[in-house]
Amino acid sequence: MISQTALLQKYGIQVKGDLGQHLLLDGNVVRKIVSALNPHIGQTVVEIGPGLGALTVELLKHGMTVIAIEKDPKFIKVLEQELLPEYPDTFHLIHEDVIKCNFREICEGFESVQLVSNLPYYITTPILFKLIEEQPSFSEAVLMMQKEVTEKLSAPAGSFKYGRLAAAASAVGRVEKLFMVSKGCFTPAPSVDSSVIRIHFKRDPIVDSELMPEFHTFIKAAFSERRKTLVTLLLSQKGKKPDRLSMESFFTACDIDLKTRADQVAIEKLAALFLRIRRSGDVLK
Repeated sequence: MISQTALLQKYGIQVKGDLGQHLLLDGNVVRKIVSALNPHIGQTVVEIGPGLGALTVELLKHGMTVIAIEKDPKFIKVLEQELLPEYPDTFHLIHEDVIKCNFREICEGFESVQLVSNLPYYITTPILFKLIEEQPSFSEAVLMMQKEVTEKLSAPAGSFKYGRLAAAASAVGRVEKLFMVSKGCFTPAPSVDSSVIRIHFKRDPIVDSELMPEFHTFIKAAFSERRKTLVTLLLSQKGKKPDRLSMESFFTACDIDLKTRADQVAIEKLAALFLRIRRSGDVLK
């Protein structure tokens, strides 16, 4: 397959940075990302937003089966003409908006599916929440994103950047920072540097998988207003909920101070609190 720059010229494509499209040109970075997956023949990997196929072709060269999800018609055309004829058995292209796709259905029938992506900047956070909330679908993910989002995703409880994203991620996996990528490695160059991370998804999440949708609703409520205490936010939610006396007893049982905000509470204690509230018969909406 010819270079990314040559493909842009061949197909007359203009990449729109204002839409979060930043194509990775640096071959060394591509190889480092693929290497982080420990690629081997027959392994299945889902790629979000392959663009012109810089990562895709490297994955295919290692004998991996690639399921690529791409929304942009101009990139679909390139991938169909440049990669499908060469890798008809191991390259599968899905023309769909990643936010609307069903990862569980895509991964059905495969074992230990990995995920890789140079995430589109403008929808990085929505994609991350989708990945987190649709587990278990993947064994691990190697993702490139803005450095700022990486800091929020990996922030520990009690730190300034710890919020809903970090809490939700820590419920289903462990975030590992791998390496930085300079903004000069892309075209068009973004305004900030990027970071590559790995998410090790837990085989046994912190709450049962069938309760995860409820737990993520609980986390969303807990972090809805950063300056308010956790107990105040939970008692202000609509729908059936414990009375104040019962709620305070749950906090005490979980060793959570009543004056504490959600950003000061580790995910283990949030999970314990959620399960106590749920066992009482009250489900926060």
